[in-house]
This record gives sequence, structure tokens and C-alpha cells, in this order.
Amino acid sequence: MNSQSTYSLIGTETNGDCVLFMGNGTLLSTKNATITTIQNANVTVEKKQGIWYYTSDVSCKVTIEGKIFNLLASIISNKIVQ
Repeated sequence: MNSQSTYSLIGTETNGDCVLFMGNGTLLSTKNATITTIQNANVTVEKKQGIWYYTSDVSCKVTIEGKIFNLLASIISNKIVQ
């Protein structure tokens, strides 16, 4: 894990679901996913039943298993289309 944020959280479930939260930061990186932003942001990326979702207070770039997604700011949970 690599983080450039005030607060980071990574949680995993035995069924493969997971959550990544980056608080007031620009980078959170794990083995399978990376979140980057140009300015400090609060971003949540989570996998539920095999589907990835996100919320972010600024635009961000999320890389999941090598696929890059440029995502707009959204305070409503949105599905990341893979």
C-alpha cells in the first residue's frame, strides 16, 4: 500500500468485496487498485458483488487491475463501467 493522504482505509471481505477510502489526499495505491487526483480529495472506491463503485468530491483517475478510468466528481455512488 502507498498513500499520500491524511487518512486512508482499505478493507477486504472473504467474498472478494473491498473498500478503499482516501481522505484529503492525492494518492492511494494497493496491489489491484490505484486512486489519483490532482488536488486533495475524498474518494471512496468499493467492490460489491463483483461490481466497482465510486464517490469523489473532485475528478479522479482510478486504475483497477490495469484498466484506467477517468471519473468525474460525484457525491452519489456511481458504477465504474469496466
